This record gives sequence, C-alpha cells and structure tokens, in this order.
Amino acid sequence: AEAAHAKAEAAHAKVEQHATELQLLKDKQAKHEKDTKAAQATHQTSVSEKMGTLEKMVHDTASKHAGELTGASTRADQLHTRLSQCETQHAVVSELRRSHSALANQKAALHEGQAVLKDRLDALDSAHGAHAEKHANELTSVKASQRKLATDA
Repeated sequence: AEAAHAKAEAAHAKVEQHATELQLLKDKQAKHEKDTKAAQATHQTSVSEKMGTLEKMVHDTASKHAGELTGASTRADQLHTRLSQCETQHAVVSELRRSHSALANQKAALHEGQAVLKDRLDALDSAHGAHAEKHANELTSVKASQRKLATDA
C-alpha cells in the first residue's frame, strides 16, 4: 500500500509539475498574444503612416508634373503660334523675293538700255563734232571767199 501511495504521490507531483508547466505555457501564450497585438498595432500605425507619406509624395509629384505639363503645353502653344506666323511671313518673303528678282531683271535691262543709249550718244556726239568742224571749216572758207570778193570788188 505504501508503494501505491508512493506511486500516487509521484503521479501527483508530476501532475503538479505539469500544471505549473501548463500555467507557464499559458502565461507565455498570453504574453505572446499581447506582444503580437502590440506589434500589429505598431505595424498598423507604421503602415498607415507610410501610406500617408506615400500618398503625399504621389500627390506632390502629380501636382509637380501637372504644373510642368501645363508649362510645356503653354510653350507648345507659343511655338505653334510662332510657327504659324513664320508660315504667314514665308508667303510675304516669297513675294518679296519674286518682286526683287523682277526689279533686278528690270535694272539689268535698264543698264543695258543705258549702255546702248550712251553708245548712240557718243556716236552722235562724235558725228556732231565732225560736222561742226566741217561746218566751221566751210564757214571759215566762205568768210575768206567773201573777204576776197569784197577786196576784189
């Protein structure tokens, strides 16, 4: 009976030891759950903060790009306006070139006509000089003849 009692006490000691170990495991489990919930809350807060930061960065970047896009659009519109003006001026410049070419041709024709007139005038001047000299000689001859007649008479 003593052996049975010793076995019962040994079993009871083992039950108490298991109960103590079980309580330690329950305490560790409870602490682990508490730590996990705290970590999750911290993680949740951290994720929320990070999401807020990311959303702000995306918003700031989108705003910046929208501003740059507006600026680029404005510059493109200005460039288009200037290009249209150049295209309009191109027609005017082309017309000026045609007019200039026509005037240059007229000037060349006038210079050619002027050269011809100068040659003709030089020829007339030369002929006039020759005739004037001839008439002067004839006039001198006639005067000499008149003097001779007047002295002879």
